Amino acid sequence: IAAMPSAGPDELVAAVLERQVAGSPGVLVVEHGLPIGFMGPREVADAIERARLVGRGGPQPGGADRRSGATRPS
Repeated sequence: IAAMPSAGPDELVAAVLERQVAGSPGVLVVEHGLPIGFMGPREVADAIERARLVGRGGPQPGGADRRSGATRPS
């Protein structure tokens, strides 16, 4: 886990993408030193699509994390 790229929950997707390493399954979302979620390719694509829709004044999904798009463990 320590070798996996990580990001904070409030970081922009563009910053997260810069940190992602080729061959990595995704980016670990960390807050206060604890893992709180994971952003794989699907979550990154979803976050980019939401940002595109919001930028156009489109609908925002209710209750979703609109910052990083990270999934939170249940």
